[in-house]
Amino acid sequence: MNELSHHKMKIILRADGNASIGFGHLMRTLAFSVNIRDQADFLLLIRNPDALAIEACANYSVQYQDISAITFENEAEFVASQSTGKSLVFLDGYSFDEAYQKKIKESGCFLVCMDDHQDRKYLADCIINVAELASPSLVLKPISSKLVFGFNYALIRPEFTTTQFPDKNLKQVFICFGGGKETLPLIRKSVQAILQTNIYFTKILIVANKILLEEIQKIISEEKSHERFELHHSLKASEMADVLRKSSLAICSSSTIALECRAMNLPAVCGYYVDNQINIYNNLCIKGEICPAGNFNETTSSQLSELILQANETAVSPKQSIFNLNEIQKNYIKLLKAWEIEMDFSLRKASIEDSDLYLQWANHPDVRRNAILSEPILKDNHEKWFSSKVKNETALLLIAQWQGNSIGQVRFDLCDDIWEIDYSVDSNFRGKGFGDLLIRKGMQKLLERERKDIIVTGLVKLDNHASNQVFTKLHFIKQQPEVRSGVELNKFSLRLSTQFLYL
Repeated sequence: MNELSHHKMKIILRADGNASIGFGHLMRTLAFSVNIRDQADFLLLIRNPDALAIEACANYSVQYQDISAITFENEAEFVASQSTGKSLVFLDGYSFDEAYQKKIKESGCFLVCMDDHQDRKYLADCIINVAELASPSLVLKPISSKLVFGFNYALIRPEFTTTQFPDKNLKQVFICFGGGKETLPLIRKSVQAILQTNIYFTKILIVANKILLEEIQKIISEEKSHERFELHHSLKASEMADVLRKSSLAICSSSTIALECRAMNLPAVCGYYVDNQINIYNNLCIKGEICPAGNFNETTSSQLSELILQANETAVSPKQSIFNLNEIQKNYIKLLKAWEIEMDFSLRKASIEDSDLYLQWANHPDVRRNAILSEPILKDNHEKWFSSKVKNETALLLIAQWQGNSIGQVRFDLCDDIWEIDYSVDSNFRGKGFGDLLIRKGMQKLLERERKDIIVTGLVKLDNHASNQVFTKLHFIKQQPEVRSGVELNKFSLRLSTQFLYL
């Protein structure tokens, strides 16, 4: 499937918080979608759009609507009212809680949430988290929801990408923490740390909230070499990228700015000062992308000065960043296509009339090759088995429907208090991610029927790479291999909890 279908999709994007922060994430997502713009209508809903937001909309040819007059209590209903026909609603921010999401979902749209928290319940069909997750199975979401995470989904704007390295002779240092007044002590500490080093930086570039400029000016005026300082605020993406391009070293928080610095191969002393930056900070450390400063609130200026010296040494032999814009773009295009497929996907219970269809699928050469017992199935044997199985309360047989076609099946069999999974996709519909969908949606149906905590397991031949990959991507836990009928099988298990039955 190289293109989205001919049915035009409506994509509604809602940004939270200051336009220059939350809005930026969504603009980046739109940038990844330019090659399908003719097949989708975009609408951005934003509160109090500033000049930067309006200009970005014009640059990306995106329609936007100022919803400042709508109270937040009524906002979810308004967003839902914009969702007509085939719609995808994308929420980017911290204030879209369970109640908000529920109102959106009731409109029948496909819901995507982007967040870097794990402290809430999600009702979304897909959750994107830029940070790596130590325990993805603990994310409170419906079993049927897709979870994607990691720096492969970092939303880097096109302006912040390069294959080049900073000029070693620039000797300009860049400071940016974002945020408001709480960052003022961090800026002061960073200035002191820079001046304590034996490195002579020709320029000290500070980008900060406009409301802090007067206070920062006071800090600078106390220094002898105040002419070296340069203050910036409310920068466009191109202007911010230009500031980074002129720098040889950065001191920044573990937020969007850290990812943009590293995307431009700029060595960075990076830490955190609020809890929602910790996940990204930890992952930047694991990937070796930063010179780690820990909690900026606790780091002294002397410690920070030592880190600046270390990072300056790194600048002599810089490291190519892992943030590859082309790869990230490809990942988002794949997601958009997968979301569109999922919009048309559904499951129904199998009936006795489906016997021949099951036999046809079961006897396909690929299915037989991947089965534990690979001999062809005889029709008489199948009909007896199917007639009994479809009525059995210790089994659940589901058929997948997509665009009017029956495209595969998933079956759950209860064996010693564990539900074993069997699934197959019609050969005409492989390679589109239906295996993932069959299992995710099927587990949700099973959990809804059983209404109690259960364990599901999948047994897969070692050389069945596609199925092994599906269970791995769904965050199943790999167990010790099991041997059945003389065949060694990979075993994957997952506990399904009733805590996920709040949808």
